[in-house]
Order: sequence, then C-alpha cells, then structure tokens
Amino acid sequence: MGQSAKVQVADPELSLLDGLPVAVISDVMDGLGFGSTVMDGVRLLSGHRICGRARTVERAPAPFNATQADIAPALGTGTQQVIDSGKPGDVIVIAAQGNGGSAMWGGNMGTRASALGVLGLVTDGVVRDLEEMDALGLTIFGGGQSPRQAYKRMITRSINQPIACGGVWVRPGDLIVGDGDGVVVVPPARAAEIAEKARATIAAEGVMQKYIREGNSLVSAVEKYKIR
Repeated sequence: MGQSAKVQVADPELSLLDGLPVAVISDVMDGLGFGSTVMDGVRLLSGHRICGRARTVERAPAPFNATQADIAPALGTGTQQVIDSGKPGDVIVIAAQGNGGSAMWGGNMGTRASALGVLGLVTDGVVRDLEEMDALGLTIFGGGQSPRQAYKRMITRSINQPIACGGVWVRPGDLIVGDGDGVVVVPPARAAEIAEKARATIAAEGVMQKYIREGNSLVSAVEKYKIR
C-alpha cells in the first residue's frame, strides 16, 4: 500500500480508496459482481500511485474521408479544453481505441496539467515526452510510447462524456485508482462499500500470510482461509 504521490484536495470518496492496492480493489469488485473494471493494456509508464477523479476525452483515428472539422469542429482542441478545466485531484482519461500510432499526450499538455494540480493521465493509447513527466510531478498510465504527433491523425469525438477506455466504461467523476499492477475504475456511490471490504480482505490476507511464514503449506492456507 502507500499514499498517492500528490497531496490532494479534501474528497471523502477518494480518501476511502487512497492507499488500497488496485489488485485488492479489483478482487472485491469481482466479488460484488461488477465484472472486470481493470483497464486492459494500460500500465504505469511514469510516476507513482494515483487516486483521483476522471475527466474524460474520447479520440479515434481520423477517417480517410473526413477531418476533425467535418466531424466535430468545436472539439479540435478538445483535449486541451479538458486539461484547461482541470482541478487538483483530477485524472485525465483519454480513450484512444487502443491506437498506438500517435501520441495522446505530450510535454505541453503535461506542463499545463501540472500547473493546475492534475494528478496525471490514463490512456489506452500511447504518449510522448515521457521523460518530462517525472519533473512535472505527473503520473502516466498508458499503452506505450510514440514520438509521432496526433494532429490530423486522430480526431476527438467527445469530452466530459462517458467513454470506454481499456475496455472499461468510465464516467466523468468516477474514481480512478492506479498502481504498479494497473488501473481500476470505481463508481463513487459504491466507494465506501468497496473500501470496507478491501480493508477486510487485506486484514484477512495478513493473517493468512503469517500462517504461511510460520511454515505451513500454501494449499493448507487456501483451504483454511479460503483465499487464493
């Protein structure tokens, strides 16, 4: 466990989850019937643990026969608009349909986001200027890196609307928790229930691991504590 890297504004729902491992949150949500809320293909690229509120952008490869101006001219700077409206404790979430051909994020975006207290980025696409992000104090989760710019290669479909990122439905204001194991999405209304069960799971696993360290077999530990 461990607290998130940046000090955050007071947010009761976020404070419930801060310090809880993503793997435990995922297990608890599975048990509660949420299905998988862990983003596929998204890993920690830079920074540390993150726990914040989602601000959403949906992007996609530009069609061969249309441009941003044809599809949604007001969203030509959609990502920049979302970043400019960012607040301390926010996490920018950019759905890129898993596209790895051009970067969804770079140094200029990171500079502005950091100045506003944004915690970082989560994307199922790729990023660039990654070496700048540590100095900016930002945490970056993504599918990888590419130096290629997205201008004219990607279009923006929506901002501040529900999106699918890494195979997970994300609504603006959802709780985003990320660590070295990946990123999980938590609905705010269920944060207290999930956090309570997660803390109970951690306590139970602590007892089980003590039993294992005492020289008992893993099979007997599973049978005794019903935890795999």
